[in-house]
This record gives sequence, C-alpha cells and structure tokens, in this order.
Amino acid sequence: MSPTAAHAVIIDYNGVIGRQPSALMWRRLATLAEWPPDQLDSFGDAFWAPREAYNAGELSDLAYWAEVLGHHPSPRWLRTLRTADTAMWIRTDPDVLAILSRARAAGLPMVLLSSAPHFLADVLDATDWRRELMTDAVYSARKCSSRSVCLMRHRRRRSLPARTSTTLDESAQIEEAALRHRRPVLLPLLERHELSS
Repeated sequence: MSPTAAHAVIIDYNGVIGRQPSALMWRRLATLAEWPPDQLDSFGDAFWAPREAYNAGELSDLAYWAEVLGHHPSPRWLRTLRTADTAMWIRTDPDVLAILSRARAAGLPMVLLSSAPHFLADVLDATDWRRELMTDAVYSARKCSSRSVCLMRHRRRRSLPARTSTTLDESAQIEEAALRHRRPVLLPLLERHELSS
C-alpha cells in the first residue's frame, strides 16, 4: 500500500453527506415554535445557544426545547418540534452517496462522524445508506464530550492509526472543497484505495 493511500475514511455527516436546511424549513420550525414571524433571527439565536449541549447529550429533548422556548412545551408540542427539527437534518446529497457507494464496493471502510443529538442519531442509524455504506458511526451524544474525543476513541477501539485514515469534515479542507462542490475530495480517496488494493 502506498504511503498516501487511506485505510479508512471518517466522514462528517453535516455539510458532507447531509444537506443544510432550507430557509423554508427554518421558517416552518419557527412557526411551529410559535415564534413571531418578524423575529426569525432571534429564533436562530435561541435555537443555537443550547445546541452544543443538546448535541453532546447533556440536555434532553425537553430540556433543550425549554431553553429555546423559555418554557416547557407540552408532550405533543415537544414531539412536533422534535420531528420538524429532525426532518431538517436528514436530507442527503445523492451525488456524495453515489461516490461513497463506489468506495464501499471497493472495500474502503467508512465511519460516520456526527454531532447529532440522540433522536437524530437514531434516525440516521435507521437509514439504508447508513446501514449499507458505513462500517460504524460515532455520535457526540453517545458518551463523547466532543467529536474529537469520539474520533480518538473510535481510532483506539479499531486500532486505526491516524496517519492511515482521512477525515472529511467541515474544517478548512471541506471549505476549500466546497469550491469544487466537495465531491472531488472523495474521488481521489477512492482512486488511491483502488490503485493500492
């Protein structure tokens, strides 16, 4: 195997496989939260302020939405908000999934890395693409204080040296790749794997 070939690819979900929510989705969620329609910016602030703790599993669904709303929602309202919130993050890029299908067919192990909260993580785990393409999935809400901790734990568990794995996330490399629609980042990894296997 050549020094540049990857043994595995660790792929961030949001921004790589997962598409960003549309403006319409944000407006719908704000409406369901009974937020004033002329204050969408403040809704975004309220949504994101406790999100890191929610994604890390430190807040329950009820505690998170109580922070966003400023009061506890009813059980039915909570289910409605959680369902709409989840729906915003489960759309995927079919072109990226097609490339990952090729990589999986070539035998390249792939691990999904995500900061999804518990409920969203369960939904992602139940998708066909997650079961068929990913060797494993690591979520920050599942006993990891951060995605970097999750990543280190996964590498130790799988005895996967950092130098033989490649991580695709929303860091500088993905920002640079966005200029090329992200997909060319995945193609060289697949080509290197195929040439070295």
